[in-house]
Amino acid sequence: MSYVSGFMMGAALGKSIRQMLAGNSRPAVRPAVRRSVGRAVQGVRQRVVPQSPLQLVSKLPGRRRYRVTDGMSPELAALLTSKLNQLSFLDQVTANAATGSILFVYDSVYEAKMDLLVKWLQARLFPPKSVKETVRDFADQEVARAGSLTRSVRSSARALSGQIKDLTGGVFDISSLASVMFLLRGLRKLVLTHQAPSGSQMLWWALTLMRGWRTV
Repeated sequence: MSYVSGFMMGAALGKSIRQMLAGNSRPAVRPAVRRSVGRAVQGVRQRVVPQSPLQLVSKLPGRRRYRVTDGMSPELAALLTSKLNQLSFLDQVTANAATGSILFVYDSVYEAKMDLLVKWLQARLFPPKSVKETVRDFADQEVARAGSLTRSVRSSARALSGQIKDLTGGVFDISSLASVMFLLRGLRKLVLTHQAPSGSQMLWWALTLMRGWRTV
């Protein structure tokens, strides 16, 4: 690595780190996150099998508990408790909006009727999500997870930068320290290998350093 290459790499790295610490890293992060989420979503689309939100969680003779995976409103819970308790083959039905669970207690001889009731509930009140809805929910979760990871990395980098500032008396932070390290590495290469920057390297260096300058 030449002096110019080492210096420019250090400057670029320092700029990227500074942007991240300042919270301006979105243009660099978003495309990577979008590609990652896109690949994950494609995999989900290929293997997803739509299922009803009403899922069986426990089953004993004459007793079943189901859970509504996407939540249940208090109004719906009250309606289910009221109407289902009117069915003659059910001894007790308890719908809990807080937990999303529905408990059925009945005589075990009515297992077939219970199966038919559950199928009716899954078809009419708790139909399966479409593949499109399932994929959209998955994509939203992946984007939220990626955003949380980005914030965690940024927070850790800021904490490390603060520690470096404290240790160096405010002379360096993480970005300036990285730039100095690459600068010293470039100088070392220059001295040991007697390398000199070419004209194109110097031109690229000048243009890169002037990028974003403003004239008064």
